[in-house]
Amino acid sequence: MIVNLDDRSSGESALEDHANRQGPHKSPQDRLVALAYYVLEQEHAGAASELSLSFVDADEMEALNSTYRGVQAPTDVLSFACDAELLGDVVMCPQVAAERARGLAVDVFEEMELLVVHGILHLLGYDHANEADAVRMEAREDELLAQWDTIVKAYAPQGAANIKIDTTADTETTASEVCHEF
Repeated sequence: MIVNLDDRSSGESALEDHANRQGPHKSPQDRLVALAYYVLEQEHAGAASELSLSFVDADEMEALNSTYRGVQAPTDVLSFACDAELLGDVVMCPQVAAERARGLAVDVFEEMELLVVHGILHLLGYDHANEADAVRMEAREDELLAQWDTIVKAYAPQGAANIKIDTTADTETTASEVCHEF
């Protein structure tokens, strides 16, 4: 999925974009794209800023993680920066997100929202290489997600504000279902 701030109707805010993307038949991907718009706006990314959101399975994520980070295991999110106009790519693995969500006893979709924010913040220069940077990045993630949650609850039609993915099933089934969603 490509997220480009120029793709929205003229003058449409992330909030309006989210409201337009909500409804009983809108997909989880639409909500993640609206969140990406929101983060780019809140971080004052240029109007022509563009990034891609990609979803891969655990095998592909492990290959990417091995190639670019030298780690022989899948991870939940990787960000690949480009330049000022094409910010880069945020690659997420719903399987790993589902496993992590289950271990933390949190909702899988909320974990996916965190990954979108986390990945975009990396593209915009945030990092967690040291304790001070990690605290700064996590605080910004928390702030953006809290604001986003308020927007979702305020503007989503009744019953459309919460996208839930069952995490009570075993991890393999849950990961399969999550990957199917994306």
